[in-house]
Amino acid sequence: MFIIEPSVFARLFDWNSKTINVEQTLISIDVGVVAVLILYWTVLFTLGIAAAIVKVMKGNAYQADSYPLQDSERPQR
Repeated sequence: MFIIEPSVFARLFDWNSKTINVEQTLISIDVGVVAVLILYWTVLFTLGIAAAIVKVMKGNAYQADSYPLQDSERPQR
């Protein structure tokens, strides 16, 4: 929601139409907001793919050498 706030606030702001072109400014703000939204979703999608790759590459949780070895170096009991 915070990403679209500039567009909302720009429409609520009391513009002085003598000094700037209000329509052009609102369109520029909207284009910027759309660009940030596309960037945001692209970053989320990329991070999701990266997380899936890490999950697949790690595989199942195996315990290496989970049984006592006969030739271990610890003292006999």
